[in-house]
Amino acid sequence: MADLNENQYDENKTEITENEEEVLEEEVLEEESFGFIDKFIGIFTEPVSVFKNIMKNGVKFSDWFVPIIFVAVFAILANYMMLRDPEIKAQFVEQQMTRMEKMFDSMASNPNMTKKDIEATKEKTLESLEKNSGSLMSSAFGLLGALIVITLIVLLLSLYFFLCAKLFFKSQAGYKEVLGVYASSMYVSVLGIIAYLIAGMLLTKFMQGFDVASLIGQDKSTFVGFLLSRLDIFTIWFYILLSIGLATISNSENRGKFYGLVFGSWIGWSFIWHLVVSAVPFLANFGG
Repeated sequence: MADLNENQYDENKTEITENEEEVLEEEVLEEESFGFIDKFIGIFTEPVSVFKNIMKNGVKFSDWFVPIIFVAVFAILANYMMLRDPEIKAQFVEQQMTRMEKMFDSMASNPNMTKKDIEATKEKTLESLEKNSGSLMSSAFGLLGALIVITLIVLLLSLYFFLCAKLFFKSQAGYKEVLGVYASSMYVSVLGIIAYLIAGMLLTKFMQGFDVASLIGQDKSTFVGFLLSRLDIFTIWFYILLSIGLATISNSENRGKFYGLVFGSWIGWSFIWHLVVSAVPFLANFGG
């Protein structure tokens, strides 16, 4: 009987020791600052661990700028590869000319512009699009522009969510932590770019998203097209991760309110952007 109790004691002691080792390993893992590869893989496999690591170890410049570089490079590379296809390039040029029709129409009200001048402008624009679309030079300038635009958007939206979390939910998370969460969540966008590149090459159409509107060829300038353009699995995935990340760095167990903040904001500014693009169609080239 004594031997049996001793064996049970030894087994329990072994289990406690193993549990302590597991807890210790988890604590060490959380204390170590994740590298790029760890964050890239972790955002798909264990996003909460990535966000906890951001909260514990802070955010360096590379932590938020590297994801921006990745998204910009993949986006420009996808455009370049699609525009190497003559049929896709022709579709792209036609789309751009259609979007600029309002601009050409407005020229007619200018007393200094004759009909001949307007036609000449159209021809020069068409010639420029056919010559430069898909070229290495335009891709290089496009990459620089994308880096600037995406960086500004990330910085401003991170500030927006930082202020909202602070004002509405009394979050103690700092701006850098919110910036780190936002940027880390963007790794999902890389998969989205790869997905719409493959879809575009298979369907032989120019695409800038994996949303339903792009896949079925629905005009996004219409209200139905706008609604369908919001149905993008990778965009929704990104906002889910952002919601989880904001809740995690805010030490909140109530993720629901962060889902409400993030998705409510996304829906709100999506409608605003749709109204802006309806008034100025050419701006559709810059996102939304």
